[in-house]
Amino acid sequence: MFHSYKCLTPIPGTPFENNEPIDPREVLKTIAIYRFIMPDSYIRYGGGRVKLGEYAKQGLKAGVNAALTGNFLTTTGTTIQSDKEMIEELGYEL
Repeated sequence: MFHSYKCLTPIPGTPFENNEPIDPREVLKTIAIYRFIMPDSYIRYGGGRVKLGEYAKQGLKAGVNAALTGNFLTTTGTTIQSDKEMIEELGYEL
């Protein structure tokens, strides 16, 4: 089962350009709550995780179990290699 919670990146020229960025700790809390109430669902990282910085690793610990990788329509993403390295640094198997 897939569910979607979007932390959209404010990009100039879009309807969301004036949105305030969400605090990464709020994103982590949301991930943990979704994992708790939907233990069998996929929680997927998308392009916005680049803005999380070091918090991105904590998101995997909080319950993220899927990810989109590469570049996206409006933002630069991550590489498959960097995602693999992040997963392995946390001791998870691919």
